[in-house]
Amino acid sequence: MPPIISIIICTYNRADRLQECLKSILLQDAMGDKYEVIVIDSNSDDNTKDSVDNFPVRYEKEEIVGTSFARNRGVDLALGKYVAFLDDDVILPHDWVTIALNLLKDTDNIDGLGGPLYPYYTSPRPKWWKDQYVFQMVREDSTFLNQGQAFVGANMILRKELLQDIGGFDETIGPKGNKMAFGEDTEIYNRIWRKKPGAKLYYSIQLKVFHWVQPIKLSVSYYLRKRILFGLVYYHLGGGGTLIKRTAYLLKELMNLVKELVSAL
Repeated sequence: MPPIISIIICTYNRADRLQECLKSILLQDAMGDKYEVIVIDSNSDDNTKDSVDNFPVRYEKEEIVGTSFARNRGVDLALGKYVAFLDDDVILPHDWVTIALNLLKDTDNIDGLGGPLYPYYTSPRPKWWKDQYVFQMVREDSTFLNQGQAFVGANMILRKELLQDIGGFDETIGPKGNKMAFGEDTEIYNRIWRKKPGAKLYYSIQLKVFHWVQPIKLSVSYYLRKRILFGLVYYHLGGGGTLIKRTAYLLKELMNLVKELVSAL
């Protein structure tokens, strides 16, 4: 029988982090025939291929660099009814797969699952830093998403048939190699909601993962760049507007960032 969940991990030049992620998957307490693991190498030039040789995974190399290309390649290869997307720098609790399987079994006609991301660090944090800067989609209760909401791309599961029906991820947006970019996750949920307004997307506080915070991200300059780019991307995904509105939007984002940094000092 085919697996229920195909776990897709897209990676680019992070063999060391990928190994830690795969180790956490290897320690899952779920039956191995219920899920499969597919590593999509986005044309890395490090030792990514060698680093996965000792793990029971399917390895595929995608020649075109980019997260959206890699994810679509993974969906094409997936044998499961559901496709899970995990970043290559997350660590899973030992019962992540079991929790996902139980949620899929107990919820009729579920279209997708998601959960929170909690940070973990391998370098000292500056005094001004707050965990809330990288906490993502942390809520108090489990619930279905409202129309227009989205899961975090580093920890989400979607019905494969639904992904195929909407044409997969938009390959013109999203990270490409080391280039900072955003929007591919929100964009695909925009299309999911248009295609299926009554989509059943369930957020579970139990379906958590731990997400590595790179040392480079612990700087004001990086955080500033991220906030500006993040704001621009989601401004355009929301329909954009005049130059005056765009400038006002950026100024608002900058003011919010300044307030956060001042309050943290």
